[in-house]
Amino acid sequence: METSTPKYHGHSDVSSTRSSAGQVKITGLIDWEMCGYYPEYWEYVKALHTVGPGNGFDDWWAYLPASIGVWPKEYSVDMLVSPWVG
Repeated sequence: METSTPKYHGHSDVSSTRSSAGQVKITGLIDWEMCGYYPEYWEYVKALHTVGPGNGFDDWWAYLPASIGVWPKEYSVDMLVSPWVG
């Protein structure tokens, strides 16, 4: 994973079940205990861990990259490492 990317304050546990939406816009994010300063790819990598096929949030995959970027290499590495480090 890239180590020289800028660090940002982020939620680190974004999912479709942790957002509050009204009409057409998101009005808030809840459940902030995982927040901190993370590399810019972190939100994308961790947000993809929160959904699975058939859980009712299939459109999450379609909208996520446009809103927080795309980091396929970092996601692949995280998928390999996560089972071992949690």
